[in-house]
Amino acid sequence: MSELMKSDQGMTRVEQAQDNFIQIQALVIITEKSFITLGKLLYECKEHGYWSDIGRESFQELTEEAGISYSLATRLTGIYEQFILLLGKTEQELLDIGVSKAIVLLPALRSGAVKEEFMEQARELTVRDLKIELGQKVTETDAQHFIVCKRCGEKLYGARWTRKEKG
Repeated sequence: MSELMKSDQGMTRVEQAQDNFIQIQALVIITEKSFITLGKLLYECKEHGYWSDIGRESFQELTEEAGISYSLATRLTGIYEQFILLLGKTEQELLDIGVSKAIVLLPALRSGAVKEEFMEQARELTVRDLKIELGQKVTETDAQHFIVCKRCGEKLYGARWTRKEKG
């Protein structure tokens, strides 16, 4: 019955949940587009040496001063370079894959190991399944699984383990 209760905004709980989900989906699209644009701008800054023109000692200094980790900056520049410039993918094709999965594909792209079939699979697979398909490590968390501490005997739930299924 609580699902049907009206909120202060006049919507039922289910309507609020649906509205919330729609907003989340819209923001994900905006965020993904922003990441692609950010990758392009960072790539241009790095490749053209703009960071030195504005008095920074390195590209890394610029990224950290801008509030983005160097690690994420290099991933975003790599996505832009590999997908857009080298493979000629459109922004929409990259959005169809998603930034998270593009990050997973990035090491294989850089090494030349990605085949077109992986690009197609990336659209359909989850990040976890894509990692398995590429032979990358996958960390699992199982809330039902536990280990027992040898020192105190306490059960520790949600044990994590790493699995590498292919190659």
